[in-house]
Amino acid sequence: MLIIHSPRCLEYEAPGHPERPARVRDTVALLEEGDHQWLVPDPCTEDQLLRVHHPSQLTAVRLGDYSDHDTPHFPQMYELALLAAGAAVQAATHAVAGR
Repeated sequence: MLIIHSPRCLEYEAPGHPERPARVRDTVALLEEGDHQWLVPDPCTEDQLLRVHHPSQLTAVRLGDYSDHDTPHFPQMYELALLAAGAAVQAATHAVAGR
């Protein structure tokens, strides 16, 4: 199995939010026990993001003017969002290639 993961995802934390670094860290530790191929994602490009998001959304996330109950804002959110979207692009590319 190919696992696309960046250790930087452990930087995402907001008090009371269910996506806590400890949950990701524990899951990664379990997966590392298996025989998996690991790939660190490259950030997507802004052009790729603009294919699915309005420019005002990107500006809001970049400037810290965006937050909701599901996705609270935190420093470096834009950079980590680029990595998450880049991982999705890479996963799709690998899937289409049959990997």
